[in-house]
Amino acid sequence: MEHNTRPEAQIQEALAKIAEQYQKNPAFGERALRLFAAMHGLSSEEALARLRAGDLEALARLLGEAPLSPTPEAPAPPPSGNALQDGDFAMQHSCLPPQEEAGLRTLVEVAGRCPPSSFTPGRWDHECCTATPPRRNPVLDGKNRALAWVVNLLRQTLAETPEDDSRRAPLQDLLALAEEKGLEAGPLRFFLLLAALGRRHLRETAGTKAVRKAAQVAYHLPVDLLAAYLQVHRTTIWRWTERLEEAGLVRSRTHVATAVRGGEEKNLNTGTVWAVRLKPGRARLHHEDLAHPWRDLGADLEEGRTAYRVIYPKGKRRKEERLRPVRPSLELLVRWTLGIREVPALDFLRPAPTENPTIEDAFLLVEMDAQARPTVIDRLSERMAHELSDYGSRRFYAGLLWKVVEGEISPHALVYAYYRARAALREGYARRAGAFLQHLLKAAA
Repeated sequence: MEHNTRPEAQIQEALAKIAEQYQKNPAFGERALRLFAAMHGLSSEEALARLRAGDLEALARLLGEAPLSPTPEAPAPPPSGNALQDGDFAMQHSCLPPQEEAGLRTLVEVAGRCPPSSFTPGRWDHECCTATPPRRNPVLDGKNRALAWVVNLLRQTLAETPEDDSRRAPLQDLLALAEEKGLEAGPLRFFLLLAALGRRHLRETAGTKAVRKAAQVAYHLPVDLLAAYLQVHRTTIWRWTERLEEAGLVRSRTHVATAVRGGEEKNLNTGTVWAVRLKPGRARLHHEDLAHPWRDLGADLEEGRTAYRVIYPKGKRRKEERLRPVRPSLELLVRWTLGIREVPALDFLRPAPTENPTIEDAFLLVEMDAQARPTVIDRLSERMAHELSDYGSRRFYAGLLWKVVEGEISPHALVYAYYRARAALREGYARRAGAFLQHLLKAAA
């Protein structure tokens, strides 16, 4: 019967390396030869006898002429007479130290590597080469990476937390929950959403480098939008928040601002300020986080830019039927963290107005009709100059809007910088709002 052969020079080279290791460490060399012989379909005992006798040429000839042994689907625990199973058994039950075990695997992998592509002796190429890896599921891989990030953060935070700290028990509970249920656990899904929004907020406001360096991020977002996105009740969000705050991963506080309602100034809740950990440590809210003018609630109420109108664009009830809240997109949540109060049912499902455009219409400039765009940019730049008390710089703002059309400036960055500059002008932090806006755009680039 005619057998397939292997390249003799390659086998001799591999045997020389194994023999060299055998002289230094007999146990190491024997295990390497057992596995190498099993890979080539030769009895490990016969191969060891040839090696101990020093007859490497005869051993190389036997290895080259021996028929290939099929790989068993399920290797048996004890040696069964099959050469490949014997080699696997010897490897699995090796008593070598970890470093030598790793070296043995490396040696066998090098010794049993595939021949050059020009060598095609029958089925050698298919039998010895590494099998094609299974197809990867990108969605599953993304979930696994997200879960691994949460588990790693929990473990590192737990390692840095003193034994007498009250956070240890909640951290251990969350870690056990992650190992048991993964991302099916509500508090972990909620924390991942908060962290993802925090990273996007940092990237849009401070640039990519800030995302890598930041240990914590703070931003403003109403609870109702988070609940609608996760499709749970707001009380569930409060319950999950309590668990995350006990572990020190999140800190939240209701933000209060003054707005005119019914002709009177009242202190109203504008939403929630969130402090979220991106690295091990305790989440904390600082005075500037709570004092920051996150929202002009009076203007938002007048224009209908509220979380209620986002999740209930047609009202909460229609006749006797109670309507379910609309799930907002992740991009909408990101824009709200940037101070862009997008309400799809009111503004972003209709064409941009040419008579009285607002700064939010910068998102529509790219897809706008080419004939209507110059009029919108002209009137919007005039409005920006007026609201920023920079009356002589209308052409400057028009240039910024044209850069949005050309893709040189992100509309997120322009709208966020505009709102910050307008707030700084009203609070007295900046005397030249246009220069401050330009500074914010350069920092975000």
